[in-house]
Amino acid sequence: MNLSRNDLSWDSAEWYENEKEVGQAILDFCKTDILRSEIFCTAKPKNNNGYFRVKRAITRSVKECGLGHIDLYLMYRPTGGRTARQESWKAICDAQKEGLIRTCCSLGVIRFQVKLWYDAADGRNNDYAAIPKSSRRDKIISNTHIFDFESITEEMDQLDALDESLVTDWDPTNVP
Repeated sequence: MNLSRNDLSWDSAEWYENEKEVGQAILDFCKTDILRSEIFCTAKPKNNNGYFRVKRAITRSVKECGLGHIDLYLMYRPTGGRTARQESWKAICDAQKEGLIRTCCSLGVIRFQVKLWYDAADGRNNDYAAIPKSSRRDKIISNTHIFDFESITEEMDQLDALDESLVTDWDPTNVP
């Protein structure tokens, strides 16, 4: 794998079955002039159905990637209902206290519907980051050049108005 300084954020997941490969690529890359502390590795469990499943998944992910810790661990989707989400989040926070995860942010989730996180994360103008997916190097690099503009209130209002509450998956807010 041919890496450069633009490849400092790596995404892995139990579901993708790529944790070992991502970890090895990072370790190989660290043999150059890049420090491990300069590379950000994200991981996610297949399921986040409660404390013990997530805690086991975190431990397995850390072992599988071989990095000693994961920089950020995200809940992949809000399955299992409110109690399971709360327990899953507690497992992530506990793993951070134990040093298995470096960063335990106040909102580390993906695929959550607007109702579940809208109040906490309404865009770059509020110092939240989106990590867009791309497998093309030119797109990854261009995605890093987002700091030369700022959305004005009217533009943000227009974007917010686009929400049609369309659901392309089940609604986790009403699943027991």
